Amino acid sequence: KTEDTQRLDNLVREDTRPLVNKAGETTPVLGVFGLSVPGYALAGPGLSGGIHHVMPRYSVGGDLRIGGGGGGDWSASYVAASVGGRYFLSDSATSAFVGGGASLLYLGLGRERSSPEFDGSRTMFAPYAELGVQLFRLNRARLTANVRVDVPFQSLPNEHRDYDPMTGRSTTRDES
Repeated sequence: KTEDTQRLDNLVREDTRPLVNKAGETTPVLGVFGLSVPGYALAGPGLSGGIHHVMPRYSVGGDLRIGGGGGGDWSASYVAASVGGRYFLSDSATSAFVGGGASLLYLGLGRERSSPEFDGSRTMFAPYAELGVQLFRLNRARLTANVRVDVPFQSLPNEHRDYDPMTGRSTTRDES
């Protein structure tokens, strides 16, 4: 069967839709993602958008991700401008991939209690790694499912110095 041997690098324009070509193509990327912060019971949604240049085995591009959420009395905000690449493990219409890149990341984390209170935010450099699968690679609209981990090089400062967010305890006594 012809369908069983179709790959991104062996099809000619006459055998495919006009969109597909061997040299690659630049495509917009839109998506949704879920946000969680390890060690805190919170989750939230986010939106992403970007542009990628896709070739049969590689993809390079950039994106902007904006998200936030909360859980209990914690809240988080997340903004990342990223550049990176992906390596596809196959040149077929469905392929797993590994990827990585670098982000300029803003992360804010706060505890919304009257006492004690934690509030920290920082803009920082953060490399990221991702694993995923992309479906419908021969079509105009593709579907990608992936897991991405951002690893910032810095921690968040505690702007309320008397509170430790990991233990939930004040580090100074109230002397009133």
